[in-house]
Amino acid sequence: AKGRLLMLIILGALLVFGVRARGGFRRRIWMILVLFVWVDLTTHQPNLAPTISRSVYAEKNIAETSLADARMGVGRALPSDAAQNYFLSGPSKPLTEHFREKRAGLYSDMNLLDEVAKVNGFYSLWLPRFGEVQHLLYDGPHELRQGFADFLGIRHVTSSRSPIEWMTRNTARPLVTAGQAPVVMSFAEIQAALPTPQFNPAENVLLETPISGPVRDRSATVTNLQWVAHRIRFRVNAAVPTMATIAQSHYHCWRATLNGAPVPIHLANGAFQALAVPAGDSEIVMEYVDRGFQIGAMLSGLSVLMAMGFWLRLRA
Repeated sequence: AKGRLLMLIILGALLVFGVRARGGFRRRIWMILVLFVWVDLTTHQPNLAPTISRSVYAEKNIAETSLADARMGVGRALPSDAAQNYFLSGPSKPLTEHFREKRAGLYSDMNLLDEVAKVNGFYSLWLPRFGEVQHLLYDGPHELRQGFADFLGIRHVTSSRSPIEWMTRNTARPLVTAGQAPVVMSFAEIQAALPTPQFNPAENVLLETPISGPVRDRSATVTNLQWVAHRIRFRVNAAVPTMATIAQSHYHCWRATLNGAPVPIHLANGAFQALAVPAGDSEIVMEYVDRGFQIGAMLSGLSVLMAMGFWLRLRA
């Protein structure tokens, strides 16, 4: 506190001398004042954002090999409820050790460092429907609701022995499947059905709006799946009209075509996606197209061009 008070007195004195001085001496006083302001800004409090060495980020994650099939378009991992609570309020440890442990346990968005896909994370914005159903996955600190977890393609879940140890789930379904029969329910009924043992994502897809035609087709297959950022492409072969379900959060910016013709994407299983597909072989392409973002980007670009034009005109 005494050091800060001394710094304040020095800055005040330099300010007074700088105002009253004349000529070259005044310039030197202002230069010294700027130097003291910089010193004050860089020393007035300790570093509140601790850092770790860059080499720690380059280390191989101990979970990377055991979660090889938790990848975009293939499957997902999910930390248990107990593991998330441990990382959130567990014992204090050295920063580097703490980081390594959280990375191995896929806490928050740590999974992005190793390109591991998981169900949840830390988001600045949450889709309302997903936020209302994702908590239904847990059935206690270490247990999952099996049917719901199978639908979401959860291939790995935290072991009850350690927050950084992973168990494999062999019942997880692919992220894109076909052959389910539509069952119409209200959202409240869907919320009640998802956590129950009776929910079977291989048999039915739960919709909130009626759709006529599709039925159960156990012979339906999904092939040629290509899943990249903003685009999903796959083929469905079915003996009768049926449904294809995509374990991806429903959002209005997604567009779908079936054999080149636009088709609606239905809100399925509370917060996800489904399409009606006809009998035979069909190609489905889903693309994320945010018109609002595109218009905003065009307006921003136009504003930059106008500003540059005015600037060049003023210089002429």
